[in-house]
Amino acid sequence: MKKTLIFIFLLFSILIYSQQKITGKVVYNISLIPLDKSKKSESNQIPKEDKQKAMSIIKNIKDVQFALIFNNNESLYKVIDKMESDANQSLNLAKVVAGGDDLYYNNIELNYSVYQRDDGGEMLLVSYLGKKWNLTQEKIYIGSYLCYKATLNKENNFAWYTPEIPVNFGPNKYHGLPGLVLEVQIGGLTFKASEIILNPKESILMKKPKGKKIKEDEYHKRYKDFLKEF
Repeated sequence: MKKTLIFIFLLFSILIYSQQKITGKVVYNISLIPLDKSKKSESNQIPKEDKQKAMSIIKNIKDVQFALIFNNNESLYKVIDKMESDANQSLNLAKVVAGGDDLYYNNIELNYSVYQRDDGGEMLLVSYLGKKWNLTQEKIYIGSYLCYKATLNKENNFAWYTPEIPVNFGPNKYHGLPGLVLEVQIGGLTFKASEIILNPKESILMKKPKGKKIKEDEYHKRYKDFLKEF
């Protein structure tokens, strides 16, 4: 009952504030948790060279940043390109782990969620289904924003969102909550907002990505079929 009341309250807040024009930009930093000490025996079975690569990715992933720009109806999420990454293999691998060069686009009015991916020179628009979140009463502050916790079906998968910024966007595929997502933890991978700019003076250009449309399950099948050929 309490969860239902919380959801109704948050939904009511968004309906009120959604009538106000809002634009913004969020920068997300990425972090990766090393193998748990309890899994040390599993870690010992990993070849030394692979361990070194993994530690290099963990070290470099802190230099990977993504930007989310949004208005009331749309959002775009993509990596922030850095010149030095071209010559840094570990940084490029870290970027791939965090989401790579895919560009994520969401449109609320059209109920449209896609990511744009370069698939061997062919630009694809891969549509995907939203996450099924479980809202909780747990709350914390991230910066000055009061955030509530929402969980997915796995123990270590959760997000912190703030109804104080009444848009249902977030990093990567993690959106659809009654407020902007400021932090997400998926397994050992964490996306956390490090900079939030609301209603900037510069106008935000929301350029809808283009490409050949394909559903995510179809894309996965296509990829598996491709791998079978080798």
